Amino acid sequence: MLYNTDYYIRVCSILIVASVIGAVLNAIPFFFYDLTETKQKAMVQVLKIRAIFNDAEMHILTREKCEEALEIIKDAKRYENAEFITISNEKLINAKRTHKRSEIKKAKSELKEQKIENEKIAVSKFVSEELNKFNTESGKEEIRNAEMIVNAGLDGFLKIEFMTKKQARSLPRNTQQEKTAAKNALTLINKMKTAKKTVKKYYPNGIVKFDDSLFEEIFSELDKNDSDRRNTVLKLKYARESKNRSEIVMLKNELNELHRKKSAIEIKLKQAEEQNSVYHRAAAPYLDALDLIKQKEWYETAESMLTEYAF
Repeated sequence: MLYNTDYYIRVCSILIVASVIGAVLNAIPFFFYDLTETKQKAMVQVLKIRAIFNDAEMHILTREKCEEALEIIKDAKRYENAEFITISNEKLINAKRTHKRSEIKKAKSELKEQKIENEKIAVSKFVSEELNKFNTESGKEEIRNAEMIVNAGLDGFLKIEFMTKKQARSLPRNTQQEKTAAKNALTLINKMKTAKKTVKKYYPNGIVKFDDSLFEEIFSELDKNDSDRRNTVLKLKYARESKNRSEIVMLKNELNELHRKKSAIEIKLKQAEEQNSVYHRAAAPYLDALDLIKQKEWYETAESMLTEYAF
């Protein structure tokens, strides 16, 4: 078959066409890519602040991270109302006309400083928008929905009637705030839909909160099994060195049993992960609402809390 010319040409043609299609599909996103380097830096700063929030929740804050986040927040406030510098190459062009190296160097340095300053302003404004997002109309609406869900509780939040997907899609999108509000509405509707389907399938009698301590128990079993297997392998090594046949047979059986136990524990872990995944799909709107309310409280007190932690 490999030496059949027609077959070879057909296979190669299919592979080439598939490769071309794949290459085109991979290239499409680049035509719509608008994530600049400055925006990337701004997003990193925002992610650092959110990470600090998570660290505070888990009680693993460090002084260094607090100081870094505090500086980000202070910069955001400092540049919040700053105006962007109008950058012009005119000074550099005039400097080049003088043919004086010192003048050219000075003009280039000033231009670079202006660009750095504009980048600081852009990044800080992005961070400021994140920190103040709950003061906007779309942010207030998000919090209202979150509070409604949390007040309804884990067993009652699915009974809340929000707008339909058709209504959400028909929301105005003239301003950035309106776009954000419409996007938030669609996200909530989709999560509620997924939650209802998951509850119907897995929790016909109501959502049962997943017990996170199950993971601690399973990981503890895995650690013990790992330790037992290492000890048994070591004993088996000594038994072989001493040529103790009965001990070798016994330890081999013991090791096989430990391997079987490990497999059983891993199955238990997989089942626990699946249960946890199902719970988080079913309770996603409720859990997200809790996180959102906590995030709002964190943003309101972030600077004072970080100052306290850092100093």
